[in-house]
Amino acid sequence: MGLVVLGLLAACNDEAPAPKPSPTAQAPSSVAAPTPTTSASSRVATTSPKLAVQNLDASIRGLERQYETRPSDSRIAGTLVDKLLQRSGSLGRFDDLTRASTIGDELVAAMPKDPKAHLVRARALAARHLFAEALKELEQAEKLGMPKDKLETMRATVLGGQGHFEEALAIMTPRVKQWPNISSLGFVAHLLGRLGRRDEAEKRFEEAEASYRDVSPFSLANLYFEWGLMRHEEDDTKGAIDRYRAALARLPMHAHATVHLSELTTPDEGIEVLERLVATVEEPEALGTLSELVAETDPERSKKLLARAQARYDQLLEKHPLAFADHAGWFFLGPGNDPKRAAALAEKNLDNRRNDEAYELMLECATATKATKRACEVADEALKDRYARPSLRAAATKTKASCGS
Repeated sequence: MGLVVLGLLAACNDEAPAPKPSPTAQAPSSVAAPTPTTSASSRVATTSPKLAVQNLDASIRGLERQYETRPSDSRIAGTLVDKLLQRSGSLGRFDDLTRASTIGDELVAAMPKDPKAHLVRARALAARHLFAEALKELEQAEKLGMPKDKLETMRATVLGGQGHFEEALAIMTPRVKQWPNISSLGFVAHLLGRLGRRDEAEKRFEEAEASYRDVSPFSLANLYFEWGLMRHEEDDTKGAIDRYRAALARLPMHAHATVHLSELTTPDEGIEVLERLVATVEEPEALGTLSELVAETDPERSKKLLARAQARYDQLLEKHPLAFADHAGWFFLGPGNDPKRAAALAEKNLDNRRNDEAYELMLECATATKATKRACEVADEALKDRYARPSLRAAATKTKASCGS
C-alpha cells in the first residue's frame, strides 16, 4: 500500500489547497529535535510524533464535522478522504479505508455530474486496490470536463499499483519537473527502483528528502519506508535497516516500517518495535510476525497473537479483499497454516496486479499446494518480465528447471 499512498499524496499536490478544519479542531504543535540519520538533509526538524498523530486525528474530526454539514462539497470530502488514507497507510488504522470508501461512494451519489467527486472516489478505490474501477472513475471525471492534466498523477498511481511501472514513470517524468516535491519525487524514485534503476532511484530519493520544508513527520517517514523497501528488494539489508529505522525515528508508529524492520533486524529489536505497534492498533501482519518471534519463549501468547492476526485478516478480507490479498496470502501460507486459502488469495492478487510480490506469492503457494502446472505457468510468465528483481528471477528459474520441456 505504500506505493499507492505515495502516489495519492503526489496526486493531491497537483490540486489547489483544500479548506482547513476550524481552528478548534487543531491540536497544539510542537517541534522535536532533529533526528540524525545517514543523509545530511534529514536534519530538518519535524513535529513530535505523538503531537503529529494528535494533529491528524483532530484534523479528521474537524473535517468529519464539516462533511456532515456539507456532504456535497467535493473539496471537503476529498481532503477528508486524503487524511483518512494517510492515517490508514502510515499507522495501520485500516478501518479508515472503509470510511474513505463510504465517503467516495456518497459523494458520487450526491454529485454524479461533478468530476471532482469521481476523482475523490478514484482515490478511495485505488487505496483498496480496486484499480480497474478507479480507472473508470478517472475516465468519467475526464468526460465530465476535468482537464486530463489534473488526472494524470492519479492515473500514474493506479498504473503503478497494477505493476505497469514504465507507463506510470512516463506520466510522472514530465510532471515531477512541474511539481518537484517530496511526494512526486518519492513516487518517481519508487518507480525507478521497481524498474531496476537503483542509482537513479537513490538520487531521486535524496532529492525528495532535500525538497522537504514542512514540519509533519508523516511524509518523511513514508519516504524513508519506500526508500528502505527498494533497498530491501535489492537485498541491501544494511541499507534497508537504516531507512526503516529512519522512518521509525520520525514516526515510531509507522506500521509498514515496523513490520519490515522486524523481518531484518535482531529478534529483540523486532519484538520491541512490534510490541509498540500492536499495543495501539490491530495490525494483522505485525500480530502474525510477533507471534512467530515469541513462539519459543511464550507459546501461549504466540497462539493468542496468531488468533488475533487471523481474526483481523478475516475482517479486512471481508471488506477489502484485494487490498489485503497479498499480505493475507503470506500469512496463511506461513503462520496461518492454510496453504489452500493462501493460494486462492494469491490468484486474486496476481489477477489484479502483475508485480514481483504477486508473482513470488503465487509461486510459493503453487509449490506449497503441489500445483506443479500452475507453478510452471507463473514461473514462465515471471521470467518474461525483464524488470523482475533478483529474488523473483531466482525462484522462477528454480521452478522452471523442474518443469521439463
